[in-house]
Amino acid sequence: MSPLDGIVAASEPMLQVCRIVEKVAPTNATTLLLGESGTGKEVLARALHSLSPRVDKGFVAINCAAIPENLLESELFGYRKGAFTNASGSKTGFFETANSGTIFIDEIENMSHATQSKLL
Repeated sequence: MSPLDGIVAASEPMLQVCRIVEKVAPTNATTLLLGESGTGKEVLARALHSLSPRVDKGFVAINCAAIPENLLESELFGYRKGAFTNASGSKTGFFETANSGTIFIDEIENMSHATQSKLL
């Protein structure tokens, strides 16, 4: 089974995208995937991860539109017991879960500017 399985690539532009994925995957380059909702950005991100040296590390996909803004920061970065009122335990964040692997952040435009700044 090829890591690009699940990607329909009949057109020349899509074949070019697949070739780019194959070239970028072995590098440590940060990759920005752009496209309309439903065009397969997460599928491409998984293909990049599968072809990368990080394949044995975590892959975490985050849809920022599905997480309420007031929870997003603690979901991304986690927290320790007592960090804020009602923090009765610790929670591992998505970045720690990915643990040197790949993190795919979708719908980032739904994230507040303040949270985007912290992410940077």
